[in-house]
Amino acid sequence: MLDRADNGHVSVQDPQGPTVACSPASVELRDRGETEGRIMVGVLAKFEFVAGHEEEVSRFFAEGRVIVESQPASTGWYAARLGPSTYAAFAVFANEDDRDALLAAGGPVLSKTYGHLFAVPPTFDKVDIVEHRAPASSG
Repeated sequence: MLDRADNGHVSVQDPQGPTVACSPASVELRDRGETEGRIMVGVLAKFEFVAGHEEEVSRFFAEGRVIVESQPASTGWYAARLGPSTYAAFAVFANEDDRDALLAAGGPVLSKTYGHLFAVPPTFDKVDIVEHRAPASSG
């Protein structure tokens, strides 16, 4: 079950899996106005996996990428390894609606399926982008 609180926190609760919590960022944007095509908000997720499940961890992120590919083209997504069993994913969006759509279909939901892999419940923090530089198109 996906619950959204008025304070921006999002939690996913499953009686057979971990509770996954999301929280809003404390940083304010310099300019809260949305500009067409400009990255304005994001989600920073952190995952601590139980050792010895590398193949399933790879599958978890591969399935996450498939979910992201169904999102608007303005959504950017990166997954990274921070240590032997610690990973992060970072997604950026043009607006809060796109971010909420991915949270409703993406990592928090997928984490329920792979709940047995986590040493601690994953976190999903909503962030406001204060500065960014998009990579140049390679084509």
